[in-house]
Amino acid sequence: MSEGHPKFGAIYEGTAAPLSVLRGWRTFLHLSVPWIVLILSPVAALRLVGYVDGPARGTLFVADAMLVVSALVVSFPSIAVAWVRWTSKGERPRGMIALPDRLVPVIVWRLWIFFASVVVLERWFASGLHSVEAMAHLPRLAFVDTIASAVADAVVVVVASDRMLRLTALAVGDTYTSDVSVALHRKMWPSLPLGLVIALAPFYVLRQGLSAFFDFEKLATGYHLYDPVVLGFEGVGIVLGFAGVASGAAFLSHAYRSTKPQVC
Repeated sequence: MSEGHPKFGAIYEGTAAPLSVLRGWRTFLHLSVPWIVLILSPVAALRLVGYVDGPARGTLFVADAMLVVSALVVSFPSIAVAWVRWTSKGERPRGMIALPDRLVPVIVWRLWIFFASVVVLERWFASGLHSVEAMAHLPRLAFVDTIASAVADAVVVVVASDRMLRLTALAVGDTYTSDVSVALHRKMWPSLPLGLVIALAPFYVLRQGLSAFFDFEKLATGYHLYDPVVLGFEGVGIVLGFAGVASGAAFLSHAYRSTKPQVC
């Protein structure tokens, strides 16, 4: 008997991850649709707040906004954990929805750090690019913010890839010490961050394109879009966000399994 590691190709696995989400569309719908309904229901109610007069308007707005934020904060890590377990162990959620478990709070506060880092880097990159525009006497370009956002997201993904691998191990009940995590990350560098960026890119680009098209439509119509259209845009955006999370989780799941020795 000999021990070895499964062959891991970052580019191949990164390209295969989004396709695995499409192939597993039934499981993806099982995991995502209940959360989408839960998130969009308060959003739909928020659209109706504009038709409510009096003190109740402010109360409804705050309550619905809190529900949406809470659902978004919990849904992404819940789907990530459920997708890792499905791709690694074939486990499916027992109920109608991928409910958060004990790992979700551990992941949530790390996600907050992740998103906070993205926001800070986005503003830093955007201000730098706008400064270059001003010095070169160029017109202010709207897509500069989009470029800054993409660069910031990529930088944070690369830097945090080892943490994401460690969280993937936790999702299947394994534990990596910091030393082991760092050693694995060095061994898989730059394959791990490269493959993760490739896995996230398709749904990320689609979501950014949808956002840009939505902004264009809002400008073209003078910000007078019908509520069902707005809800449709927001719903597709959430679906693409969930799909990106599932794709990243699929890649990390394969990366994690490649670190586990196999006996042959």
